[in-house]
Amino acid sequence: MLALILGASGHIAERDAQNRPRQRALTDLTASVNAMKFSPEGRLLAIARGRGDDNRVELWDTETGALQRTISGFDGPVRSVSFSPDGRTLLTGSSGVHRDKIAEKKRTHPSLNHKGFAELKWWDSQTGEFKQRFEIGGEDLFSQVTATYSPDGKFLAATDVRYQMNIQSTVKLLDARTGETIFKLKDSNGFNEVTRFEGSMLADAASILVTAPLRVATFSPDGKVVGAWNEREIRLWASGSGEALLKLEKIKGQVKGIAFSPDGSSLAAAITKWWSNHGQVSFQSEI
Repeated sequence: MLALILGASGHIAERDAQNRPRQRALTDLTASVNAMKFSPEGRLLAIARGRGDDNRVELWDTETGALQRTISGFDGPVRSVSFSPDGRTLLTGSSGVHRDKIAEKKRTHPSLNHKGFAELKWWDSQTGEFKQRFEIGGEDLFSQVTATYSPDGKFLAATDVRYQMNIQSTVKLLDARTGETIFKLKDSNGFNEVTRFEGSMLADAASILVTAPLRVATFSPDGKVVGAWNEREIRLWASGSGEALLKLEKIKGQVKGIAFSPDGSSLAAAITKWWSNHGQVSFQSEI
C-alpha cells in the first residue's frame, strides 16, 4: 500500500538539516540553476544552469567540491539531468528554437515567428563526450522536455510540454537507447496551470515565483510505477502498461515536487500555500 505524505510539518526535517554539519559548498554558481542530480555512486553532482545563450551542465566532484568538467552545446535552457543506472551516461532534456524555420501562421510579434523544439541528448559522464540526440516537437512556439531513467536503465519517463495558445503537457514512456515513444501514459494529457496575482509589482513578481517548474516524472524504486504532478494534482501510472493507478486532486496548495521513499511504499509531496492581502503576498511551504 502506497502511503502519501501530505500536510506534515516540515519543522522536523528543517531542524535535522540545521543540526547536520556543513560538508561542502560548491562555489561560483552565478547563473540560474534549473536541475541537479547525483550520479548513482554519489561521486558526481550534475548541475544544469545558465541563462540567455550560456546554457551548460557542470559535473562536480562531491568529495573535493572541484568542478570536473563542463558540458556545453545547448540551444536553450537545460531542464533536466539524469544518470543511467551504471553512471556512465548523462541524459539531458533541453529546448531550442529553429530560427531558420518560420511558423506557418504569422504571429503578432516578429520574435514569435519561429518554431521551437525540445531535445534529449546523451553524454559520456566521464569524458563529457556527446553521444547522440533525439528531437521532440519542432512545430510549436516553444517546447520543453524533461526525462529520467528507469531503475533498470531500459526506459525513460518523459514530460513533454508544448506552448501554443495554451500550455499542454503529456507524460510518456520512451526507449532509453533511442528516445522513441513506447506509449503515452493514459489520460496524461493536461494543462499546466499558471498562477497569477494582480494588483501590484510585488504581485507580478510573486506570479513568477510560485509558477511550478517544469515537472520531472519519476519512477518508483522498483520501476513499476511512474509518478507525475502539476500544481493541482498528483498522478501515478503502471509503467508496464501505461494504465492509470491513482489520481490525487483537491490538494490544498500548489504541488511543487514529489519523491518516492527508498522502499517505494510512500510518496512525499512538497506543497506551497499562498494568500494575498491588499497586494501583499505571503507563502508557506510544507511536506
